[in-house]
Amino acid sequence: MQLHRTSSIARPLPQLDALPDEVLESIFSFLDAKSLAAVSQTAKKLSLVAGERLLWRELCLNDFRFWSSNDEINSKKADTAFREWKGLYATRQTSNIGTRQSIQQMVDLPLGRLRQTQKVLEYGYGVKEELLRLVREAPSTEYPLAQRYMAQMVLGCLDRSIALETWTKIRYRSDIQHPTELALACMDMFVLGHSEVGDIDDTFRRLDEYVQAIRDVYPDLDEQTPRTKAITIAEFLRSKKWLGIEEGDDYYA
Repeated sequence: MQLHRTSSIARPLPQLDALPDEVLESIFSFLDAKSLAAVSQTAKKLSLVAGERLLWRELCLNDFRFWSSNDEINSKKADTAFREWKGLYATRQTSNIGTRQSIQQMVDLPLGRLRQTQKVLEYGYGVKEELLRLVREAPSTEYPLAQRYMAQMVLGCLDRSIALETWTKIRYRSDIQHPTELALACMDMFVLGHSEVGDIDDTFRRLDEYVQAIRDVYPDLDEQTPRTKAITIAEFLRSKKWLGIEEGDDYYA
């Protein structure tokens, strides 16, 4: 009986960077930003794949909901040649860290709060997400009432500053689309408080949903006279209780 001896030479372990780029990119798509940045420090090939713009594009769009008008996020989403998604993510993270530090200083020190508020406002509308997070996290902090108050106060200033900026654009620029709806949407920015919904983009989305809902029920709406159209819309809104007023208040249509 012949015995076969197994080789004592250890087989090399499979290397992650030996995988094709497409496979690595698919794996990396499951990582968060911190993990993706960490893996990029391990090997040259992994660094190149981890810096792929599509990975950071998805992280930007998934991790951040609010954007400043200066970010021009819609044009960047439509521009297939834009490659600086990783840099954009880093900028947003820097703004969030700065916002958190400013709120902490406002909690710790009674002086300089106006300067810290202005600093946060200069970051732009994108930091609204971080301010909302600070409001939610307040109960678990050392000074919950102070943090919640400061974050809500700065959040209100941010919402109102966006409304005033938008009204100024409507007044002095002729290229603004839907100026009437935009001006009305800005009114809500003064009463949002720390609500996570109800900003200008949300208002436009809801208006579009209302319009589509009415057209689904009344496909001949555009053929009606202005008076009949107004009555039809008012009756539909009342039937759905989409009145924008509290229960018990009077509504005249």
